[in-house]
Amino acid sequence: MGEDNGLALLQSRSTQLQQGLELASTTTQLALAHSKLARLIGRPSVSLVEEELSFDARERAEALALCLSVETNIAHSPEAERAASAVEQTRAEGLLLRAEQLPELVLGYTNQSIIGTHLIQGQEQWLGPSRRFHSINLGVNIPISFRANRAKRKAQAEKLRAEELDYIATLQELQELGTALAQELRQSLTAYERYRDEGLPQAQRMLSASEAAYRAGEASYTELARSIELYIATERKHLDALYNCHILKAKLSALLGHSTQTKQAHTTE
Repeated sequence: MGEDNGLALLQSRSTQLQQGLELASTTTQLALAHSKLARLIGRPSVSLVEEELSFDARERAEALALCLSVETNIAHSPEAERAASAVEQTRAEGLLLRAEQLPELVLGYTNQSIIGTHLIQGQEQWLGPSRRFHSINLGVNIPISFRANRAKRKAQAEKLRAEELDYIATLQELQELGTALAQELRQSLTAYERYRDEGLPQAQRMLSASEAAYRAGEASYTELARSIELYIATERKHLDALYNCHILKAKLSALLGHSTQTKQAHTTE
């Protein structure tokens, strides 16, 4: 009974490996067809990852610059500036309330004419439009009660304190978020470069050696399938690290209020 189960398990595993080999063979054929088509149209044969998703030296320098600028530029991020603007607006409203308690100086000026016959010093005189009268009025308005204004100022002071605390909390949250994103971006850059420079070339050499040994009859298809699985897993980790680099850089740029530029592929006709 145990031998039957072991045989069934071995057959199932062999079927899975055979399907994996067929899938790898189909993928290889598609890659060869892509290379042939590229040569026919005169376009360099490069993979989609190399052409569209690579993280070149310029992008790496920009990402590291973003990581370094988190501590110095987080106060200039859009959310931090909105919180700071709310504090300044509340402070200005408090100054206006304080100004309402000051005496108000009123200055008036009158310039008019009285056309017609008027009795001036017991004699009738005709006053035409050229005769005008000028007067200046000066007055001072002093508030009588300060109780209502004092209550408004107290409420405004509480509002200002709340806005300042909110600004400090927002700045701290943004600082923590920016630091975390910068750390993740550095780790993703390190992982991407390690897989690009070491992991993928090593997996490719192992796959090439397994393919050569399989063709020469020195290795079984099980060993070849393991090499293919290892290469696929390494490529997946490489792509995950590359994806994280782009996503984390975009998030950090948005947090700091920097504009992100979309990388466009240029086709050769």
